[in-house]
Amino acid sequence: MKTLAAIAMTMTMTMILVACGGGADQDQPDESLRNADDVEASENAAGTTTVDVGEFAPLSDGAEEVGRVAVTKLKVGGDGLGRWLEASVRVENTTDEDGNLPDAGIWCKGATESGGWQIDSTIDLNSTIPAKSYKEGVVNLPLSDDGRTGEPVPECKTPAFIRFTPTVWVGEVELAQVRVPDDLIAKLNDKRVQ
Repeated sequence: MKTLAAIAMTMTMTMILVACGGGADQDQPDESLRNADDVEASENAAGTTTVDVGEFAPLSDGAEEVGRVAVTKLKVGGDGLGRWLEASVRVENTTDEDGNLPDAGIWCKGATESGGWQIDSTIDLNSTIPAKSYKEGVVNLPLSDDGRTGEPVPECKTPAFIRFTPTVWVGEVELAQVRVPDDLIAKLNDKRVQ
């Protein structure tokens, strides 16, 4: 009888330990989990083509591809009211019809909106682009919540992207985005964050 009771007690304790997460695996990291930054970045990028600086990403209006966009160079710029990211861009309209240039802005990790773009950019994103043509220029991209008053703005957390959004679409828009190197985001954050 003692043996049967001992076995029952051992089995009960084992089940309690397993149910409570005890045992040898408790001190080891769970390798089935993913890094939270990677999960958030992939959720933000769902339905989005992500490329690096110098690579082209397709632009789609929801029904068909309407062109492509590339950021060819990035650097930090600004004025007396703060810093922005200067993005040299090339937008191509590969269709047989005139189209609109995409909207653009920096999207920081966890952001609910972008910082938009400055009207004094050398390419006007509010303009149209003729069929079978391209436009190149520099787009000045401030951080989100930058009211251009010289006041501090919230820190831009990484990963951060320049996201291009077609401005006229028929259905589900497919976004294009370019990853911004973390060192450039650190420079943008310098002396501008709350």
